[in-house]
Amino acid sequence: MENINFLDEVLLKNKISLSHFIKVREGCGMGGNRKSISIAYAFLGELKVKHILVDNEEHTDRSLINSINIRHNIQPIKFELRNPSQRRDISDWSGFSVKVLDVILSPEDKLSNEDFEKILIKIKSY
Repeated sequence: MENINFLDEVLLKNKISLSHFIKVREGCGMGGNRKSISIAYAFLGELKVKHILVDNEEHTDRSLINSINIRHNIQPIKFELRNPSQRRDISDWSGFSVKVLDVILSPEDKLSNEDFEKILIKIKSY
């Protein structure tokens, strides 16, 4: 939950940009709250992230995303994920396979629920 609080109360509140976002083996099952920092995928455009390193575990809480959107008056920016051929994925990071992906922003467009679902499917399929 502290990752989510940091995302909400520091990064988004203060409009801080990140070049990289890493989500690998977060252990969201500890304590049973099942709240995952994978909600940050919805805010990659807002954070101006350029690259992500991610495993395929995803537990996105859409109601939490919606409440953060409302609190910060955010209309998520549309983006695509690309796996450049010149980069190699990490085959074993603490027991997980990790993809290295570029985030390609489309700042003129807003991220729809359908777009977001396609992104989550792409992340889970690795």
